[in-house]
Amino acid sequence: MTQIIFPEPYHPSKSAIHVRNETLIPASAECIWYWLTNATTWPDWYANSSQVKMLHEEDKHLLAHSKFSWRTFNTHIQSEVQEFEPNRKLAWVAKGPGLLAYHAWLIIPTEDGCQVVTEETQQGLL
Repeated sequence: MTQIIFPEPYHPSKSAIHVRNETLIPASAECIWYWLTNATTWPDWYANSSQVKMLHEEDKHLLAHSKFSWRTFNTHIQSEVQEFEPNRKLAWVAKGPGLLAYHAWLIIPTEDGCQVVTEETQQGLL
């Protein structure tokens, strides 16, 4: 099984906050990947995101090393994709005022769709 590889400064053992969530989504890995990497549409399905902007105008979807800015929980964030395995794994670093975070997604095909795992570590004042 694909595992999340936390860069050393973001490892759960060095972070004040470590959150893991899992859900089964009755959809293909390709469909889930499409919506996950289509960052500018996150506000359509994730209420805690807004003002998502790709920092390279030619990028329409997240790619390896994509940089993007956005707001979440009323905080302006700058992010850069660190792990990019199409239809399998996506992770980015997030930096904002008083915040350093690492957020990763795993897409694991099952008989009924895909198990989606999201895991995040956070450090800083927030």
